Amino acid sequence: MHPLPEYPRPSMRRDSYVNLNGPWDYAITQSSEFPAKWDGAILVPYSPEAKASGVGRTLQPGQWLHYHRTFTPPAGEGGRRTAQKKLQIMDFPFCESVQTQVTIRSRNA
Repeated sequence: MHPLPEYPRPSMRRDSYVNLNGPWDYAITQSSEFPAKWDGAILVPYSPEAKASGVGRTLQPGQWLHYHRTFTPPAGEGGRRTAQKKLQIMDFPFCESVQTQVTIRSRNA
């Protein structure tokens, strides 16, 4: 199974973007703390319950699903500029139907 590589929303196309579909590290834990180790790879954009994800697990109440991936942002505008700094826009459509907490760590923050 291969996730779709094309731009997800053509009407919102920017001059640069990176499609984050593909393999990510994942861990299912009992807390929101950053995991010490990863359980394996998950194929994004599929949920861990989906066969296509390669995980085949269902989260239980009180469990947390953590994703991890490193990437280099592409050259170009990619987002909007503010008076202070460049704003990168990240869209996580898989987060729309569940309670989420997203933490983005940047080496260049």
